[in-house]
Amino acid sequence: MAIVEAKDTVDIPAIDVPTYVFTAGTEDSRSIPQYFDADLPSRNFSVKEAETFAKQFAKGLQIRGLKPNEKVLLYSPNDLCVFTGITGAALPSELAYQVKNSEARLVVAAPDKLEHAIKGAAQAGLPKASVVAFANTPEDEVLARSHGVLSWRDLWVPEEEVKDFHWRSFSTKDEAMNTTAVINYSSGHYNLVANNVQSFWKHMKVGITKAGKQRAQRLDENGHRWLANIPMYHAFGQTQFCMLAPLTGAKVYVMRQYTMEKYMLYNDIYRITRMTSVPTIMVMIAKNKRSPLYNWNAIEDIICGSSPLSQDTKDDVQKLLRPGFVVRQGYGMTECTTAATNWEPDEHDDEGNSIGRLYPNMAGKVRAVEDRDFSHLGIKHEIGELMWSGPNIMKGYYKNKKATDDTIIHEDGKRWLCSGDIGYCDEKGRWYIVDRLKAPAEIEGVLLERDDVQDAAVVGHKKNDGYEYPRAFIVRKSDSLTEDQIIKHVQSKLSKHKWLEGGVIFMDELPRNPSGKILRRKLQESHSSEQTKL
Repeated sequence: MAIVEAKDTVDIPAIDVPTYVFTAGTEDSRSIPQYFDADLPSRNFSVKEAETFAKQFAKGLQIRGLKPNEKVLLYSPNDLCVFTGITGAALPSELAYQVKNSEARLVVAAPDKLEHAIKGAAQAGLPKASVVAFANTPEDEVLARSHGVLSWRDLWVPEEEVKDFHWRSFSTKDEAMNTTAVINYSSGHYNLVANNVQSFWKHMKVGITKAGKQRAQRLDENGHRWLANIPMYHAFGQTQFCMLAPLTGAKVYVMRQYTMEKYMLYNDIYRITRMTSVPTIMVMIAKNKRSPLYNWNAIEDIICGSSPLSQDTKDDVQKLLRPGFVVRQGYGMTECTTAATNWEPDEHDDEGNSIGRLYPNMAGKVRAVEDRDFSHLGIKHEIGELMWSGPNIMKGYYKNKKATDDTIIHEDGKRWLCSGDIGYCDEKGRWYIVDRLKAPAEIEGVLLERDDVQDAAVVGHKKNDGYEYPRAFIVRKSDSLTEDQIIKHVQSKLSKHKWLEGGVIFMDELPRNPSGKILRRKLQESHSSEQTKL
């Protein structure tokens, strides 16, 4: 198909991440407490304080001998100090692999993760002295000492020593594009994100309808308040809470550990205005009998992505929200710094299943998929793999040229990301996803449609023929639900290559990390010895 260009373009300056964050807003707004511990909001700090903290730590790292382009790995659940580098649920072996792969010189670990951190660092060849505790309370300091390691604050230099401290800034866009800001570890690959990649969310237009003006007035009067429930080691957490929040002045309430009850409570008592969610959480809200007990009316915006959201779930969640509020989905990947498509605040999804329009400066196209026929869908538009191009596309997979070459291609004078998602674009420039080359999230959505399914996860399972097939892990509401019922339900809803040929396993609960994300690798490893017969 022809290339579709975003209808808007914006100028992206040559700017480094610290400058982008620490000069956002005004001098007054940067001095107001902005980041809060959701469990204990008296623990908080402002962007101005964060800048000083960052300088104290950075200079301390320089004194310790850290050189340009050397890495520090932060191993922690969500914390008030925000950004993390690896999931806090990682095992020592997983941590060791990431330390080796990234060539990290220092591991900063949450106090309750120090035992794993010390073991993982040792497996990677780092001495114990290369592990410091991410200690932020007196109790944390005690844990650090009990493990015989320094606190990260022991590396900080006094505040008066950083008054003239300056980080490296950029003078050209090429310099910004070619300098790596962060290595994101997700989905089995390691994504290099350039310094000049900014969140495009700020460029979405303010609604000009009556409802849009009313919403804008409410936010101007009452302020933006966001709940940081999404893991900070993911690119979405970085762009949303670390970069965009200072720009908008949003107060951010950081959840260290996700539970459904706390999530609902905090949305209510902190009067959260932007809900950041994934379909799994939306399903939990829709199915939880206690959801109507909480007040959701402060929500002005919902950002939901990562996988398709069923219309039934949308309808159920909308019943809890402000009258007239419509739940819509956007689209992004770690490889495109979480943002490819979204909706302008006042725009309606007429079809009910679109992922919106391209962000500014982006281009998209559809590439034909060999050996796949989509004619049965009855869609008049060209269907194929969605391809994205823009300044937010990752530099590549770290130290993995083959994976990069398989994912990034050069055509039509542009650099394209192969998304692995199947979809199309309509005549209005709205994008849709109809399938995935690998589709566990879609299968999960179908499973969760059933009222007798409380929770579900799908992972790949290798059978004796050497091929991988979908296997479902189900938390059922009643023991009367059978494997045969589950299998037939999926067969009635999805094409054959998505059937549960890997079988069904019932569990009391699914393993999740502290932020609520399903630990798929744990599911695979715990049942890897069970071979499904042909």
